Amino acid sequence: CLVKFRREYLEQAIADKQAELDRLELQKQQQLASAREPARVPAVEGASQSLAEAEQRLAEARQKELEAQNAYDTFLETEESEDDGLLEESREIGVIGGAEKAEIEGREDGIKETESAQEAGIWEIKRQELESAVWEAKAETEAATQAVNQAQNAKELAAREDAAIQANAANAAEAARIGADAMGVQTETVRTELERLRTYWEAEGKILATEDCIVLQTGAQVGAITTGSEVFVTGSGGFWLKGTVKEEDKENLKASASVKVRLGEGKEKTVQ
Repeated sequence: CLVKFRREYLEQAIADKQAELDRLELQKQQQLASAREPARVPAVEGASQSLAEAEQRLAEARQKELEAQNAYDTFLETEESEDDGLLEESREIGVIGGAEKAEIEGREDGIKETESAQEAGIWEIKRQELESAVWEAKAETEAATQAVNQAQNAKELAAREDAAIQANAANAAEAARIGADAMGVQTETVRTELERLRTYWEAEGKILATEDCIVLQTGAQVGAITTGSEVFVTGSGGFWLKGTVKEEDKENLKASASVKVRLGEGKEKTVQ
């Protein structure tokens, strides 16, 4: 027996090593969890939806502008047609006799005088309303166009941000996987140390030499707490002894003769 550990110290060492192993196992699991990229909805999806809505509003604004412009143009064309009709009627009257022409012209003047006061005001109000509707529709179209441009820019920015986030997440996941591998190496090292301590426990705390031997040098003292740097030097298989003897004793040194060798601590041993 080279070493016999105290049971209470060996038991504590096993408990400490088991706690260290559990801690490393937990850290490894945490690293593996970090290696999984988190689920997220890409920002570009929301930006695409906003762009589609902006484009829909732009299409509606353009349709509204077209309708307002058509209404305004139709109103003006109708007024011009009425003026042309009146002019044509006057020309036809001019072909008729002078008296009839004067009568018709007088009637036209009367109609114009009675209706102009009412129709001119109504016509102008209607024209202004239609013109205002056109300008409002144009303003809505312009605002909708700007909204589409902004939404398009936001989509492009979201796409770049998504790419950057994905790249960062991939780098973080790779770093976590490397960390998990490192934790795995440490875990196996501690597990091996724990198994060795348990082997000592099962052997009642004893570390035995692999064969019968003599301890030539020991780095541990009885009662001391080991540090892991202790060295034991053992010897086995016989020794060659070299020394000096007196001249008168040489005749007593013959092959196969028995001699006493004094070992350390006052011990003696007879050898041949």
